[in-house]
Amino acid sequence: MASLSPAAVASASPHAALHVSRVVSRKQNLDQMFADNWDTVPEDDLFSDPTAKNITKKSPPPPQKAKVRLVDSSRGGVFPQGADVESFDAVGTEEEDLERIVELFPVWKETRCTRDVPGAVVDLFVRRCIQLETPQTALAVFGDYQKYHLKLSLNSAQALMYNLSQSHSVKEVLLLASYYDLYKLTPVEQDPTSCAVLASALIKDGSKASLELAKSLVPKLQKALKRVGPVEIPKTTVERAKEDEKWKVWLRWAVRSVDKWVAKADGERNEWLVKWRTESGHIGKAGVVGAAVA
Repeated sequence: MASLSPAAVASASPHAALHVSRVVSRKQNLDQMFADNWDTVPEDDLFSDPTAKNITKKSPPPPQKAKVRLVDSSRGGVFPQGADVESFDAVGTEEEDLERIVELFPVWKETRCTRDVPGAVVDLFVRRCIQLETPQTALAVFGDYQKYHLKLSLNSAQALMYNLSQSHSVKEVLLLASYYDLYKLTPVEQDPTSCAVLASALIKDGSKASLELAKSLVPKLQKALKRVGPVEIPKTTVERAKEDEKWKVWLRWAVRSVDKWVAKADGERNEWLVKWRTESGHIGKAGVVGAAVA
């Protein structure tokens, strides 16, 4: 989709670059979690088990290239490192903490050369941005891969798109849509959840250009839904809250929004959308196609 390319939405970018301010009010508490002392350690130690006890070696190891790590004195661990997701979870509980963690992402590239930040940490970072209502932070970070080296996953992209569609401008949603190609994700129009949520955001925007784009997405959404088949929603709240199940809830919500808009715009229900929603158990027996949208 040409309209979703980075060039087409460049003007929509909410940030030219991520600005990270120094946090003063929380400095004392943060210093207890992230001791501001930098240790020089061998590269292999970056991924050592932070909970393991020190073992005295009979002979010193051979010289290795020095690397840099930031010590988390409160947990005895190191950030960033692949297995230390708990340290991230412990400190990234407020917006100021999150900003400081963002400052550390470039360190990963410096200490591990070409290696990316682990996917588990990336997904947790996205969830924390959403929980703290700062999805723009995630947009800015994913907009500068060369600096931060965070790779966007499809699950995190879906979560961000849904969150942005609820309370942010359609320009930010379109900016995120342009990242799908950048990170070689399933194209927006081929992923049913992303396609439906994007269409819903465009409908919500209501401008002529947005509605025209939303209209062009409807047949692509139908094709994507046909490919995935009926999608039943987990019955319990606990199941629906699982990260790998949330996309189904977002899909149901977004398809309903599209169905409602199509019925209003065309004066009748889209028979195929009604059929898919019925087979998925999202609505009861459709009956007359012209009936009100459930």
